[in-house]
Amino acid sequence: DAPGSGTSLTSATPLVLQATQINAVNPYLEAWSLDIQRQIGSNSMLDIGYFGNKALHLPVTEDINAPQPGLFATAGIISGNKVTAANTAVLNQIRPYIGYGPIDSQVEAAFSNYNSLQVSASKHLTDSSVLTLNYTYSKALSNANAPQNIYNPAAEYGPTANNRTHILNGNFVYHVPFFANRKDVVGYALGGWEVTGIVSYGSGAMLTAIAANVDPAGQGLLAGGSSENGTARPDQISNPNSGASHTRTAWFNKSAFQQVTTGQYRPGNAKIGSIRGPGYGNWDLSLFKN
Repeated sequence: DAPGSGTSLTSATPLVLQATQINAVNPYLEAWSLDIQRQIGSNSMLDIGYFGNKALHLPVTEDINAPQPGLFATAGIISGNKVTAANTAVLNQIRPYIGYGPIDSQVEAAFSNYNSLQVSASKHLTDSSVLTLNYTYSKALSNANAPQNIYNPAAEYGPTANNRTHILNGNFVYHVPFFANRKDVVGYALGGWEVTGIVSYGSGAMLTAIAANVDPAGQGLLAGGSSENGTARPDQISNPNSGASHTRTAWFNKSAFQQVTTGQYRPGNAKIGSIRGPGYGNWDLSLFKN
């Protein structure tokens, strides 16, 4: 602990360190697309395209000093085999780097991918009016999450926080034709009106169930001072979106989750982004007089 003086230091509260990956690699993005546009008649256009990308070496901060799942139980270091915030420091005996608590290290090891079908149609009407509709069906996946188990990064792969499966939006400009060509008082008072709008609808964000204040695998998730410890997840036993009432107080089926069974010393198996949150709808309308 003190190599300069040669003195060994001990502490009931192991130190929490910040670390940086050796030989870090810069993240990079690869993108590709195939798009077809077709004019229909003299005033309509249809655009259909596939767009995708892949990002590699994304940074994620993880505790590289986390014990192996269940090791605390086989080693018999905690009475009753139940890890709490009060006895988490005992896990220091079985951490890979003895003498320290969590070591939060930025690791350029995560990745993401995105694939989408995008369709756009527009039509020019008379009097410079125009209508445009856009639809996107997409999926964005990544494992760039603070892991609950650094020894199984595949369990952190799932929908990203900004993943929206369906997105529909439209915009329009409509010149009201009534009295538009009159040059008298009536025309100036009642003509020249223009209505515009942007209308958007989208699927809900994908949410992840967490199990607060538990660490069934004994991986130090309750250690104080660490800003990047992963959060434990419960077990998932069914689809949380099936049979849900979709009300403000019960949006998803809570019976789809349960705590890790007593006597099993492992991380919960709930998937990343398994809960679909409420969608959104937004209207922006304007009225102008020219």
